[in-house]
Amino acid sequence: MDVSLVEHIDDPALLAQVHALLDLAYEGDFAPEDWEHAVGGMHFLGFLDDELIAHGAIVSRLMDFDHATIDVGYVEAIAVHPAHQGQGFGATLMYAITEYCESTYDVSMLSTDEHDFYARLGWKQFMGESYVRTDDGVERTADEDEGLMLLLPDTHLALLTAKVTCEDRPGDAW
Repeated sequence: MDVSLVEHIDDPALLAQVHALLDLAYEGDFAPEDWEHAVGGMHFLGFLDDELIAHGAIVSRLMDFDHATIDVGYVEAIAVHPAHQGQGFGATLMYAITEYCESTYDVSMLSTDEHDFYARLGWKQFMGESYVRTDDGVERTADEDEGLMLLLPDTHLALLTAKVTCEDRPGDAW
C-alpha cells in the first residue's frame, strides 16, 4: 500500500471516496459531526492498485494540560476498508501518521478502544483526567479517560497523568 499525505482534498470525487470508505469502515456509525472533525488538517490516504483502502487525519487542537496550552496533533477518522483489514495496512497507515506527528507536534492524541494496536506504535495510555470546556464551564469527561492515548517525547511524560481540557465541538468532544 502506498500512503499519500494530502493537506486539502480538493477533488470532489476523492472526497466522496474518503467519505464512502469511512461510512463503510465504521459500519454506518460515522456521524456528520465525525466527518466535520476529519475534513480539516492533514489527510493520509492509503492506495492499493489505485484503490483507496485506508484513511487517517491529523488536526490541530489547542488543549490545556494542567493549565499549559499545547497545540496537539489529534488523530481522527482512522479507517481501513473491511476487505483489507487484518493485513497490516492499518499499521502501515499509522506508522506514517505517527512519524508525521513526531516530526510536527510535541504532543499528539487519539481516542480509541484498540489500545494494544496503538501501543505497539509508541502511543501511551493516558492516565490523567479529561475535561471539556463548554459554554457552561469546564465539565469532567471521565468516561473518555480510558480511551485517550498520547504520543510524546520522554521529556513530556508528566502529561500522561495531567488534567487535560479540550474545547467542546459538535458530536464527540474527544
